[in-house]
This record gives sequence, C-alpha cells and structure tokens, in this order.
Amino acid sequence: MEGTKVSNRVIPEGDRNCIWVDAGVVSYKLCDRDYECDKCPFDQIMRKNITREAGEKIGSSPRAPEEREDHPAREQTLSEFVDRLFASPLDTPFPNDRDYFENHLWVKECDGNVLRIGIDHCAAHFLNDIGDIILPQIDSVYNPNGPLVWLLSENGTVAVRSPLACKIKRNNPLLRESAGAIGKDPYETGWICDVALTVQSQWRRGTLNSVGNKARSEKQLAELKRDVVSRFESRLPAVGYTLPDGGARVKTLKDILGPMEYVSFLQRLL
Repeated sequence: MEGTKVSNRVIPEGDRNCIWVDAGVVSYKLCDRDYECDKCPFDQIMRKNITREAGEKIGSSPRAPEEREDHPAREQTLSEFVDRLFASPLDTPFPNDRDYFENHLWVKECDGNVLRIGIDHCAAHFLNDIGDIILPQIDSVYNPNGPLVWLLSENGTVAVRSPLACKIKRNNPLLRESAGAIGKDPYETGWICDVALTVQSQWRRGTLNSVGNKARSEKQLAELKRDVVSRFESRLPAVGYTLPDGGARVKTLKDILGPMEYVSFLQRLL
C-alpha cells in the first residue's frame, strides 16, 4: 500500500539477542543458551575482557571525595568480597545467657516453664530481604523440626523449624509491625515467640553453648562460602566501583546469588 514503510528486523522473530547486545558492547549476537550466562563461554570471555579493561582504567580519573569514601579504590575479587561478608557475623560474640540449636535458633528460659525462641545474629546477618513474617498461632502445638515460622521475601518463603516439642504461649507483637526487627536486634526486640514444652524432657540435650555455636557456625559458613565462590566466581569475577557488567555495586549476598538462589541459601542456613 502506498505510503506504508516496510521494516526489516535485524533479529528474527522469536529469537532473543544476547545481553551484550542490550548493553551496547556488541552489535549483533543471538542467545542460544536461554540466558544461562554462567554456562556461556562467550559471556565468560566478555566479562574477562571488560574486567581487564576496567582494571587498567581504575585511578585514571579523579573521583569526588564522597565517591572515594563510599566505594573501594579498586575492584575486589569475588573471593575477597565473600570473605568479608561471611566473616562479619563471626566477629560478634554469641551471648552466653542462652542455648543454641543447629538451625541458628536460640532458646532462653523466662518465667516459670516458659522458653523464649529467636534467631541468632549469624543467621540474622543474611536476612536483609525479609519483607514479612508469618508467626505461629497462640496455643498451637509443634513437633521438633516442624515449620514454626515462615519468612517471606519478594521471591520466596523460608521455613524456620521448631527445635522443640512445644505449645505457643505468646508471639512477639513487634514483628507484626516490623518484620525487619528479627534481623536488626535478634536477641532482644527481635525475639520470635514464647513456648511451653509439651514433652517434659532434657531439652538442652541437643543444644550448644555460645562457644560451641560459634565453632559450628564457623564450619558451616566456611562450607557455604566455598560453595558460593566456586559456583559464581567465573560469572562475577570482580566486584566494586567498576563492574564487569556496568551495573550496581554488589553489596549483599543476594546481589551475587540472585533472588531464587538467595532464598535457597537461607533455607540451607536455617
């Protein structure tokens, strides 16, 4: 029809262009790996080239004082960043006035036969994306290892399992208003619930003291750290002010793992 313009697509219908095309680094390349960039040799080569070029330019242009303060002066390897991230919670001592279970829950005796339950600061350190929390119902009964609390993030839910056979006596009302308190102040205002034992037994039999919990946490975090580095170092070789993909600076574990892997990590931790 007269006056109608005919357009020819560079990328065929149904095909998807490579992320490096969207980034403006290459002019034409189709993705044949369903965006599984961590398994793509082309992506690995491109990231190494961008990282090397960016490393040569670091320090060539003066940055404002506030930028130098907020950002590292050089790129860090992923291993260096993860080392700091995983070492941080272990720098803080575990309170010695309570007992600890293997899933990072602490238990403290209150009045009478009531026990208070919460999450230790080692696990709380990684709960930076929890938007809401589902607390147990009052007078409900739980068996050991049964889901006690659900932590909700934008991309999934994480079950926190009961360490004891117990009956719920009281929930922390603050968590209904601000779920973030569970991570910001886990030993005081961020406690989860008060319970009474339904099976009168030696409940301390499966617990650790503060020293034992630190040793166990060190071993667990070392294993998780090695797993993160081995799986993601080829995909994200460097982090810092200048990034291989030109994106935002990596600040949290979720930035490295991605939303779904982050939820899986929390479930392994708890």
